[in-house]
Amino acid sequence: MAAYYAPYASTPYYNSVSNASFKATLKLFNNRILENIGAAHSLFANNADLDLHFTEFGFKPYERDLTLFGKEETDPLDWRRYFKLQLGPTAFGHKQYPLVVEHHARQAGSSPMVLPPYTPTVETLSVSYSSTGIVGLPQVFSEEVRPLPEDSILRLDFYGEADMARAFVQTDLGIRYPLLPRFTEVGHLYVGIAGFQPPGDLSVFFQMVDGSGDLDIEEPPVTWSYLSYDRWFPFPDGGVISDTTNGLMDPGIIR
Repeated sequence: MAAYYAPYASTPYYNSVSNASFKATLKLFNNRILENIGAAHSLFANNADLDLHFTEFGFKPYERDLTLFGKEETDPLDWRRYFKLQLGPTAFGHKQYPLVVEHHARQAGSSPMVLPPYTPTVETLSVSYSSTGIVGLPQVFSEEVRPLPEDSILRLDFYGEADMARAFVQTDLGIRYPLLPRFTEVGHLYVGIAGFQPPGDLSVFFQMVDGSGDLDIEEPPVTWSYLSYDRWFPFPDGGVISDTTNGLMDPGIIR
């Protein structure tokens, strides 16, 4: 780089440089404040080859800001938090290039060849990070309706997402959190109603195929529950005012 920029350095517009002169600093723009992350690092290896050479940047811990999630502008420069790789204090001389060319053109005698400013090209840019956190699993006994906390362990099944804090079971070995749901019932029927505004009564007609069931079977017990956030709660007093389906065995209306 010293030989490449020698014509620049012989003018009053640019200083003598070497490979080690070109450095970059990683900065974090956090809530309108630009903070340095570690010291500046050399862009190039200190040899004759112009190999882009980055070492790992040290990063001080910082807390996440969930208020930023899903609320950012489309332009990253309008975000309240982003990373910025800043060159300096020595630049590649793009602004000084016209002045350097004019300076040598005005000199008497032969002028050195002024090459265009070197423009580095990044072939590959990779970023990796690790994050740690502690997620507590308090036993939630109450049937209170609550949204999920910021840090949660969710269990996904065909009913949706379940907060593991509500999924504990008492065993002889103490409290356990099964990763798979346990279903003790013979079957489940999932019903979704659109446009219904509780509180109020709801009547649903069930059309069964005649002759498709066992006529000798006793009427099975049917329980009804409603989904609130991530948990199913039984309706108070069963929630059924009337049932003409005989436990979903015959056509009828459940109210």
